[in-house]
Amino acid sequence: MKIYRSFNPFLLIHSYANGIFTKTTILYEKTASPLFLISISASAQFNIEKLLSAPFPSELHASNDGKYITWVFNNKGVCNVWFADESGRESKQLTHYTEEDGLELYNLAITPDDKSVVFVRGNDANLKGENANPARLQTSTAEAVYIAYVTTASVKKIGDGISRAVSPDGKQIAYIASSQVWVAAGDSLKPVKLFQSRGSQAQLR
Repeated sequence: MKIYRSFNPFLLIHSYANGIFTKTTILYEKTASPLFLISISASAQFNIEKLLSAPFPSELHASNDGKYITWVFNNKGVCNVWFADESGRESKQLTHYTEEDGLELYNLAITPDDKSVVFVRGNDANLKGENANPARLQTSTAEAVYIAYVTTASVKKIGDGISRAVSPDGKQIAYIASSQVWVAAGDSLKPVKLFQSRGSQAQLR
């Protein structure tokens, strides 16, 4: 047992040796000033692989009515879209990707009817127009807009593009592809170019 002298009651001490993190449990007791910390080394150990593969959520978004939330859950590098009610108890995985392919998953939005989630998956291009492909996939890694349906947990690709925007009535999904604005509408969600512009478009709302 080791005794540490500190004025910080929230001090947490970790030791590191031979590539292994050893967690140290802190028990503290306030006597007279200063504060004495008594620590007892715990048996729990963490290596670099476990630390880097720890699952974590990101891209948290709420529906317009505040009744539902959606987020990206990264588990050992595999990213999927999840959906839940406001309590968080009724959660459901909407996508079922199984490989750590290095593709980004972001720009989530719940449609106004709370029945689907629109998102972008893929990697952006460099100045040469080449999309990042860290896993050396034999398929395109270009960014594309998708829609995942809550009731069936099925996923449909709308088209290659970025910066998705859903209309207030949920009947149209706009996005940008090749610097132009495209719109997908109706049950088929077949995309059509909204107009042709000599400039580039960005930040749809």
